[in-house]
Amino acid sequence: MPLDFDTHAHEYQRNGAAHLYNSTATGGVAVLWLDPGYGKTMIVLHAFKALYEACIVKNMMIVAPLRVAQTVWGQEIDEWASLNGLVACRLHGTKKEKQLARRDVNIWIVNYEGIPWAIKMAKQGKMQPCDVVVYDEIRRMKNAQGKRFKAARPLTSMAKFKWGLTGTPASNGLLDLFGQFLILDDGLALGKYITKYRSQYFEQGYDGFSWLPRPGAQEMIEDRIKPYIYRADGYLDLPEFVDDIRKIVLPPAAMKKYREMKQNLITEMESDQITAANAAVLVGKLKQMSNGRVYDENRKIITLHAEKQEALKDLIDELGDEQLLIAYEFNHDLTQLREVLGDDLPYLGAGINEKTAQDYVDRWNSGDIRVMAAHPASAGHGLNLQKGNAHHILWWGPTIDLDHYIQFNRRLLRQGNKSSHVVVHTFVTAQTVDETVIIARTEKDGIQSGLLSALTAEFGDAIITPEETKTNEDNSMTNLAFKSDANQQPSANPFAPQGGEAPAPSANPFAQAQPAAPASNPFAQASGQAPAPSNPFAPQGNGQQAAAIQDAVAAPPIPQPDPQSAPPNPFAQQAQASAPAAQVEEAQVVEAEPAPAAPEAAGEVNTATQHPAPSAEYVMVVPFSMSIPIDKMDKVLAAIGRALK
Repeated sequence: MPLDFDTHAHEYQRNGAAHLYNSTATGGVAVLWLDPGYGKTMIVLHAFKALYEACIVKNMMIVAPLRVAQTVWGQEIDEWASLNGLVACRLHGTKKEKQLARRDVNIWIVNYEGIPWAIKMAKQGKMQPCDVVVYDEIRRMKNAQGKRFKAARPLTSMAKFKWGLTGTPASNGLLDLFGQFLILDDGLALGKYITKYRSQYFEQGYDGFSWLPRPGAQEMIEDRIKPYIYRADGYLDLPEFVDDIRKIVLPPAAMKKYREMKQNLITEMESDQITAANAAVLVGKLKQMSNGRVYDENRKIITLHAEKQEALKDLIDELGDEQLLIAYEFNHDLTQLREVLGDDLPYLGAGINEKTAQDYVDRWNSGDIRVMAAHPASAGHGLNLQKGNAHHILWWGPTIDLDHYIQFNRRLLRQGNKSSHVVVHTFVTAQTVDETVIIARTEKDGIQSGLLSALTAEFGDAIITPEETKTNEDNSMTNLAFKSDANQQPSANPFAPQGGEAPAPSANPFAQAQPAAPASNPFAQASGQAPAPSNPFAPQGNGQQAAAIQDAVAAPPIPQPDPQSAPPNPFAQQAQASAPAAQVEEAQVVEAEPAPAAPEAAGEVNTATQHPAPSAEYVMVVPFSMSIPIDKMDKVLAAIGRALK
């Protein structure tokens, strides 16, 4: 039975929809940082429908990873009765250009690889610009120098509303945030140039390639982007997470072969140091060896051991009829799985088309598939695999990518899974890189530093020392402490039910003929009492919610300078603050006397120079003034300083 927003939406989902709906206060820019399972998709769709019915917007474009674009967004519209009237069309495949002729569509869905084609169609006049652009898993826009990012900028610039969605915004460090916000606000919060962003908030590491956050950088970045962000923590009754590390002990012959091949990797290096340029290759080789097979230089597979295959057989017997979702990384990992489970093993990864993938997802959720494999890059974002209450995940080998680890586990550990717990099994080969990868993933500040940390444990002195790559960015960098829903309250929430001691049955906002104004509440439930004067839309009884979000949502992302709180300007002209800037006057001789204190400047910035008197009775003073943009002040002051010298 289709769901209804009024009766089934959580409070944090109402507030999240309001955050998007009211994003005009921040130039149409808003970001949902919600963990997988919190319903980002339905929040976006209901916010768009409210804007659509208020005649503020006409259409929306969703940019999403391929698997998510193929399955999730269309399914979500079908599951909610309150989304009746929204028509989505996915632009993919050979017939996508013909779909543009449809006039009943108000939501277009493309995958990230389809962005250049969408821009081409818009330039040819075959596709109308969209009022709302949404980037699902906006972390894919972290590289502001990439072709994907550059292709997407015209798409965003034509939109009134620009929204971003992700559950792991900075899992690999604060540098990832730059591109995510540049694509939305064109540099308003964090600047337009990555070089300036790095120089302002980071210091270059001793190794010459890593960037370490300066002291206080996290707080400064948080302050810049907090008006855009909405988070909700602790609202879901999710299954308990159970971590099950299963150690795989290699026989002596296999361990000897592993160590020999590991040593050969060092001797094959052109230099005696391992750097970021080859760290990923080396860790990949070592992980393959730990999993049992490895590619040689000719892409031929070398078999080291089959211990993980034996462990898989034991786990399958142990689970009985329980479903098991297996995460694999390399193609020969999938081959090993098929050798144990059969060539017809369902999997989500390279080579699987949309129709087959959807069939696997449906059969998995219905319980018809007992064991399914998936690559984290293909199934790690957006897919709903929890509907059959499956609660066992196996990692064939630990991944160093924290984002992949979190997102893939959240395919089952999410809202709607009625199991009491979700068990994440991980095959870890003892005394190999598997052990160090887990430690590096937990303690790293980024994939790059994590790779180097893992290699340090494996190769010791052959690698750059940990002190040379150590960063000030601790684990808190992967869990940025921005405002959570428990400590915030959106301004003018059109989605919040009105409180009261005896509320009347909720009115149906979707049956009203007149469109709602932006500040009105198209989803508000009627109250039995008059609303409170302070905030008629705020949920009742939540004393912890503060007015922080109201200030944050309403405030521009760039803090404006406060002349009253600014330090005294040593170059300020001695004049009344309200007087206009004086023109350059002729030099005159005045009696030397102590200079009076300069009043605090207001409005435009005035500068003045005064030549100090040596010991003479008279001194020549040449007052002058000019209007200087505040962002040019540092350069002007530097020039004046050089001139005085």
